[in-house]
Amino acid sequence: MVRDTGGIKLNLCRMCFLDEPETLAHFILICPILQELREHHIKKYLDPLLKPNSQLTSLLQMENTDKMKNIFSFVTNALKVRSFILNE
Repeated sequence: MVRDTGGIKLNLCRMCFLDEPETLAHFILICPILQELREHHIKKYLDPLLKPNSQLTSLLQMENTDKMKNIFSFVTNALKVRSFILNE
């Protein structure tokens, strides 16, 4: 599904029903389908007081290898879930 926002076409997330664009922030921080993975892998790095774009910027600052490994695990598993859902 595509939403036209004044000449800019945004693909909507096909995993959830929030009717939001499938952006990196939505994929990593918002999509409810990935909540369990988010809780397991990256919750400790998220600051719920920040807006999504600031939260994403903060998350992607690689301060240590454990954080990098957890983000890698989240993204790898989230992409598997996305592939499974979209190819059902």
